[in-house]
Amino acid sequence: MGRLDTRITGPLTPPRDDGRPPAADDPALGLGGRNVIESPALGCYLVAEAEAPGKEPYVSLSLDLNFARDWRAALPARTFYRNPTVYLCRLMRRRTALRILLLGCYFDLAAPLSAALSALRHNGVPADRVHVRALEGGHSLSDYQR
Repeated sequence: MGRLDTRITGPLTPPRDDGRPPAADDPALGLGGRNVIESPALGCYLVAEAEAPGKEPYVSLSLDLNFARDWRAALPARTFYRNPTVYLCRLMRRRTALRILLLGCYFDLAAPLSAALSALRHNGVPADRVHVRALEGGHSLSDYQR
């Protein structure tokens, strides 16, 4: 079952000995043996509409880059993730007109909507200034089904 989209399943794969992390085999990614997802449509949009420079294909995901970085190196010992909601709460106290739109999808186990809601609630973000929209999709909002 895909971690990024639990609606997508694939065959159970044996552990690799090629150094490729198991997360790369998530069936929801659809990578096969590649580690890169290109998004030609988004690349065209960014060049034509947003006037972004670029002649190279737009890469929306590169596991080669993600897996090369030691994400824990910049964190204090025994900390495994950063919690940005404390900063949101501080900002919302200073800017009383600020609102949050929280989008999340039912079938995403990588960034569960309930985890984001819990972080907001437990860090003092005012609930009346948060609009939550649960969508029927996986990790990528581009997969959202109306």
